[in-house]
Amino acid sequence: MKKTTAYCLTFTAPLHTDDHGTGFFNHAEVFIHSDTLSAAILSAWAELIPEGKEERFAKPPFLLSSAFPYFKELYFLPRPVNDRAVQLDSGQLSLNKDLKNIKWVEIEIWKKIVAKKWDWPKEKEAGHFEILPGGLAILAEKLALFPDKEPKRFKLWALEESTRVGINRLSGGAAAGTLFDFARVYYQPEGGLYFLARFDKDDRQREFEVALSWLGDSGLGSDRNCGHGLFSWKKRELSLPEAQPHQAAITLSLVVPSYGELRETGWLEEAAYELTKRGGWIAGTSVRKPTLRMFSEGSYFKAGQFSGQVVGLGKHPSFGYSIYRDGRGFFVAG
Repeated sequence: MKKTTAYCLTFTAPLHTDDHGTGFFNHAEVFIHSDTLSAAILSAWAELIPEGKEERFAKPPFLLSSAFPYFKELYFLPRPVNDRAVQLDSGQLSLNKDLKNIKWVEIEIWKKIVAKKWDWPKEKEAGHFEILPGGLAILAEKLALFPDKEPKRFKLWALEESTRVGINRLSGGAAAGTLFDFARVYYQPEGGLYFLARFDKDDRQREFEVALSWLGDSGLGSDRNCGHGLFSWKKRELSLPEAQPHQAAITLSLVVPSYGELRETGWLEEAAYELTKRGGWIAGTSVRKPTLRMFSEGSYFKAGQFSGQVVGLGKHPSFGYSIYRDGRGFFVAG
């Protein structure tokens, strides 16, 4: 993988993605995990070009980060896990709650964190950054990008929750006792989500972009038949240093080490990571996918990166094709 491209998604309809695949609709994630994004693009690609789809699912010709928030020229990344334990003096303990609530950091702050040139208490005391709703940290000088008279109250996204009723498929009427809450996310018109992609061949990137356009027109996430998850996209320049072998690295995707990598020793030494449980349902069925624990975005590995793997989850119960989850790591220098 050589070429890296940033794709910005502008949503023209609300979005619902279930963060754990539990089937409970009253919670929606505000960003899109890399395994969900990879599967959605590969499915759209298969609809357009069925030839070779099995090979593409087993070995995707791209590598993706998860999709993170952006607004205008501001791009946010998940706060590195190794940055979350901030040491405070006794007189600064009131800062603890504010700093713990930071989930996303604007890319310029993120680079300073990685370069060990950022001290949260000192920067806060100097007024160099602000925390916006949703746990987004930005440089104070960039508040001018926000149109609100009070930019500290600006929301890049808004969650809406509505009550729905289940439908009896036989009668077509309401099913008794099936009221449920459904959450969906609305993004600012000048913002949305962006992700990074790496390709090894230009022709595969062109096919990828056709599939991405098809996905934008058909919808991403749940309730696509109701017009949810529609988006347009554009490319932008955004460079982050790619991690080199045996160099400290931070993952911007979910990642699962391969079996060979698990047998190696030392790669977890001095690592700082979180684990995410991933589940979900096999499309078109009431059968659950096997659950899988993956290293979360922002996990830090001092001993360097590993490739990760595409995990086979078995066969579709009706059609017999293989089901996969993309657990390859999108690493940047940490």
